[in-house]
Amino acid sequence: MEAAKKRRSAIRTSFTRNFNILEEQLKENKITEARATFPILQRVWAKLHEVDEEIADLMLVDESIDEDTIDKEIATA
Repeated sequence: MEAAKKRRSAIRTSFTRNFNILEEQLKENKITEARATFPILQRVWAKLHEVDEEIADLMLVDESIDEDTIDKEIATA
């Protein structure tokens, strides 16, 4: 599970970086560049959801962990 949390942290960092790039491109009216950045941002977002599901699945293996705990773990990962 720790490996999944580390991957999630790296993916969140990538998402934030790409979001900031997109935001700057839009502020500067660099529409062509923004159009290239947006699909990257979408792929990173999808990967973030995949790892969230992986973490939830790993936690569900332990029946003593309830849904609220899973949500908290994902939020703090």
